[in-house]
Amino acid sequence: ASDSRLVHRFICRDCKRTFSTATSDPCFGQKKRRFNYPILKLLVSGVSLRRIAHITGLTFNTVSAKFVFLGEQARINNQEFIKDLIAEHESQKLPEFIFDEMESFVFTKCQPVSIPIVVLPGARKIIAFDVCKMPASGRLSERALKKYGNRPDEREMTAVQLFNKIKPIFCENLIITTDK
Repeated sequence: ASDSRLVHRFICRDCKRTFSTATSDPCFGQKKRRFNYPILKLLVSGVSLRRIAHITGLTFNTVSAKFVFLGEQARINNQEFIKDLIAEHESQKLPEFIFDEMESFVFTKCQPVSIPIVVLPGARKIIAFDVCKMPASGRLSERALKKYGNRPDEREMTAVQLFNKIKPIFCENLIITTDK
């Protein structure tokens, strides 16, 4: 009823339980399934959750719940992609990848984070990424230290963990391209 589609129901003749084609769907039980794709497109375009709620006419709580659901679906899709990549290149491992690091912040610029990312060069597909804390730098460093205390620099440790996670996909003599 939520997306105006006819879903066929079936009954097991042995146990008399009923099920439908939607029972195994990840969207099963959602009241507003038809908004998943438009919200995904708006999120990918960089629109904020409040603005998405305003555009779609949904509440902020609904949009934030869909955000969590779509993030989990993206995580599952990426894990399947990695499994397929490992299976595809089991005999011949990949020779290179691109490594880059992006800086952003959580809540305030006094709490910066680093986002290391590994990308396939030809296909430009994201293999893996992570998020870690880093200390503030520049003009805000004194204010950040006073307000939030000493933030650990987790960039090196996170990069090593990221490389260990993708190690089975790549060969020993590896070419890593980066901007620095």
